[in-house]
This record gives sequence, structure tokens and C-alpha cells, in this order.
Amino acid sequence: MKNKIGIIILACVLVASFVLGATGAVTFAKDEPTNNPDGTSKDRLIGVYITTEYLDLFDFEGYFQDNADKVLSGGEISSSDSAPYEGKLYATLVDDPYTNPETGETRTTKKYVFEGIDGIAYFSARYTDDSGIEYWGAGGDDAISDAHTGFHSTDAGDSIDMKGTIYVSVAKGSNVFYYNPVYQTATGEVYLMSGQGMSHGGELATGMSSSQTLKEEQTVTIDGKSETISSSIEVSTCFMDTPIGTSVLQFDKDGNIVSKEDYAAGDLPLKITTSVDTEYIIVETHMKSRDGKETVARELFQPDSESLFAFSCREDGICIKQHCSIVWN
Repeated sequence: MKNKIGIIILACVLVASFVLGATGAVTFAKDEPTNNPDGTSKDRLIGVYITTEYLDLFDFEGYFQDNADKVLSGGEISSSDSAPYEGKLYATLVDDPYTNPETGETRTTKKYVFEGIDGIAYFSARYTDDSGIEYWGAGGDDAISDAHTGFHSTDAGDSIDMKGTIYVSVAKGSNVFYYNPVYQTATGEVYLMSGQGMSHGGELATGMSSSQTLKEEQTVTIDGKSETISSSIEVSTCFMDTPIGTSVLQFDKDGNIVSKEDYAAGDLPLKITTSVDTEYIIVETHMKSRDGKETVARELFQPDSESLFAFSCREDGICIKQHCSIVWN
């Protein structure tokens, strides 16, 4: 077995989110990731950066200068000829302070951000701490709900598997998303490239959903031994009515209401302690449909549930799944 030293950090996407800067420098490069002659891996797919607008990173000026004769004569240029001109947008490594809301303790780690570009980050990157130990950090924007990240390492190779869901208001959200792949080089730099878009035709309706998956696999040979390095990032998009409030109802064993607490959307507390008589909890998410009618979604939580959740809606129409821990009394 390979001897590897590492630390896996799974950042909770509902608490520690990637912070996007308002301004920043943009750096482009023309070299396309390829397999290295010595058999080592090319730049690795580590996630996705989702935007509502297309990121035009193509170096058309350089492309035209090098291919003017073909362009002007109407000749055909293959995708392999144009690939070297696909630009890269590099991320910036910044400090990421986080304060535990219960203990008040503050810790500082590192994270990569794409400054000046609005979008939803969901990627796992390789970091090096102050003692020189490498570790993987997984996390993303709070727009990513139901997130799952798995790192697997065996003699046969390494893999990254990521799955998450974006909930979108049918009344306020966008119906077009561009999935821009994010890569990391062998020396640690993180960058994205322009990706493909997905749109939902017609009028958006509650319950509509779609899924986009980015996959990449490569085989490398190290010391005469072949290993497979793979990445799979799947993001689902689900449309729902706009959340406007939440009710948490506690019931006893006979189905009687023990207590009821109402919260504005997004104001769910971090922790709820049940009554001694509570047998189960029902959470009602009150929502408003596109035509202004109020709708209600209900979720059941029993003593084996460690937490409950409700939704709120951001200004951009992304609905955030807020979790609250349950202390069963």
C-alpha cells in the first residue's frame, strides 16, 4: 500500500462558504493541460464554478494572429487547433477565518476564490499547511445543499466524487447555468475554464429538475506502475416556490401539539431543544408560488433525526437549506 500523509477537511457548506471578492486581477494563460511526457498526471479536475453568464475566456486576438490565413480564406480550423487559445481564470489563495457560533472560537484556514466573478463555487482543492503537510479541503458556496464529497485512495489510484443540489425559486431565479470546470496543477495553482450552459425551456415550474455531471479520468505511470486518477462532480438543480417562513411543531404520542414556533425565512435557530412530551416534529416551510398563492411543504423528524432543516431565499433566487440541530429531551 502507498504510504500517504494527509488530512481530510470536509467543510460544511451550510456554515463555511466561499467568499467572493468584488474586484481583483484576472490572469490568463494559453497552455492547455496535457499529459506530461514523463507519465505524470495533467492538471486535475477538482470541481465546478457555476455562473449565470457565459465566461468568455477565449484568446481571440492570439487565435486570429496565428490562424489569419485560414480564417480569411474560409478554411476549416479543428478543435485541437483552437484548444491552446482557451483561456484560464486563476483563483487567489486567501485566508479563511471561521468563528464557531456556539463556542466563539476562531480558526483560520486557506481557500481559493475567483475574485470579481459572481458564481457558485463547489470544488475540492489540495492545500499545504504551515508544517508542510498536504491535505484536501472540500467546500463551496452556501448555495450548494445536500452536499457529499468523497476522497478515495487505493493502490489502483485516487478518485474524487462530489454531489450537491442547487434549489432555485421559480419566481426569482435564473433558468440558465454555466458549469465551468475547475482544475488544479501539480504545483497547486487553481483555475477555471469556460464551460457549457444548461437552460430550462418554457416557464419554470415547481418540481422541475436537471442534473449536470463533469467527469474526467486519466492514467499515469509512476515507477513502472499504472494508476488511475478520476474525478466526478454532479450538480442537480431543483426548482421550488419561494420560501417566506417556517413553523416548527412538536407533537406528543397522541398527535397533540406540544409547542409551535414560527420563524421568518432564514431565522431558524442553530439548536432546538424538545419538550419532554415530544414524540416527533413536523417542520412546515411556507412558500409563495409564482402567481402569489401560498403553499406549504411539510417534513417529519423523529428521535433518530439529529437535525431538521428549512429553506430561505437569497436575492438572486437561490434557496438556501438551513439546518438546525435537535436536542431530544
